[in-house]
Amino acid sequence: MHVGNNGIRHVGDRPAPARSDGECGDGTDRPDPLFDALPEPAVLTERTDAGERVLRINGAFARTFDCERDAVVGDSLADLFQRPERDGESEVDGDRVRETIDGTEREFRVRRVPADDPEGRVHSIYTDVTERTADETTLTALHETTRRLMAAESTEAVLDIGVHAARDILGFDINAIYRYDDETGTLVPAVTTERTEALLGELPSFPGGTSIAWRAFETGRAVVRDDVREDPDVFNSDTPFRSELLLPLGDRGVLLAGSTEPAAFRERDRALGQMLAANVESALEQVEREETLRERERALARRNERLEEFASIVSHDLRTPLDLAGAHLELAAESDEAGAHLDDVAAAHRRMSALIGDVLTWAREGDLVESTESVAVAALVSECWDDRQPEGATLEIGTDRTVAADRSRLRQLFDNLLGNAVTYAGPDASIRVGDFEGGVYVADDGPGVPPEERGAVFDFGHTLAAEGTGFGLAIVGEIVEAHGWSIRLTESETGGARFEIRF
Repeated sequence: MHVGNNGIRHVGDRPAPARSDGECGDGTDRPDPLFDALPEPAVLTERTDAGERVLRINGAFARTFDCERDAVVGDSLADLFQRPERDGESEVDGDRVRETIDGTEREFRVRRVPADDPEGRVHSIYTDVTERTADETTLTALHETTRRLMAAESTEAVLDIGVHAARDILGFDINAIYRYDDETGTLVPAVTTERTEALLGELPSFPGGTSIAWRAFETGRAVVRDDVREDPDVFNSDTPFRSELLLPLGDRGVLLAGSTEPAAFRERDRALGQMLAANVESALEQVEREETLRERERALARRNERLEEFASIVSHDLRTPLDLAGAHLELAAESDEAGAHLDDVAAAHRRMSALIGDVLTWAREGDLVESTESVAVAALVSECWDDRQPEGATLEIGTDRTVAADRSRLRQLFDNLLGNAVTYAGPDASIRVGDFEGGVYVADDGPGVPPEERGAVFDFGHTLAAEGTGFGLAIVGEIVEAHGWSIRLTESETGGARFEIRF
């Protein structure tokens, strides 16, 4: 007797053992059509002093475990299988691992059914639960992934979790998530795996109506293609992919999995992939809702701060010129030289008018930008300069940049910066608007701002000019923040001020 490569004990050169009346004369050698017709592997055993002895196996058992019926009759059931190593355990919750004829490890659940006879014989039926166990493991992993997705705090985190789950849990080594870009009407790659990058290099974008990916996105239905090269919507007929699974993420994009082998994706892959895609879509929706909520909370906090600042302005900055005007009116009423006092009143009124104008502008500029358009910076700056018509000052424009912005608010930004330059650099100021990497700058040849003062220039009420309101640069800062840009003050080449706006 020897053990074959398939793990089943076979009889070698000896003939089958003779059966005593107690062994073979009990009817087990007679045909049993019902037993033999069972679709699942089954074995009939009887208990002996040496353990369970095999009396009969059905055809499914012989085919599954690559053994001959007569060769195993009389063998011990315990010796029938050669169990592959499984961390030292061969039985878990009633499941037994056996090795099939193709050499792959399969998992079977054993059901033991007593035979209807007085000898105490037992039918053992082996149900292949390999796929079921694998699905349970996958579903457990997907459940854990869902918890991670719903705990993610950013779109980037959701996409990263999604693409790695498709690779590690579903086995999609080649996969990528594409996001829909509203501005271009294009599906653009957002995140992918190293294997995908190694295979394709830079991933393409998919314009509307030009690819299988777009079809899945537009219809909202998963697409499985056994051979993409036969699909009329294939984006690149020379693609290294042969088969693809495309899973829509609602109106947010699509998860694309590919293989260099044809017909690589089964119905199971589609079903599990759709579960993952639905969870990714839900997580993206949640992140967007939470970001909207956080932005509303930030906006509310900003409005509360602005109300406090507004109260301070009304109670102090406007009260001072009002009191001054009142005092001069009283002096004018009591004096023969009323003209000088009335000039002071007019100056106080001008200051109040400037303050009120700046306060109204400041209140409006605090809101976030909701819509933008493409604005040519050079043309807008020229408009601002022409409206000011400063005598003696010169402006040089050295940019052809266009930027997506709220045009009226961007104009207010440049108008304030140009006005600031003329105010501080003097009537003969030389001003330049030019490009730097990532943005534009406004520079002058005035005295500049000391380094220790630069951090405060965008604060409300901060001014270095006697006639300044302290709102001009603060409004600039608000407009920059509302667009999601950044600004910093540094020194120009001539020692003046240089404001750099990074888009």
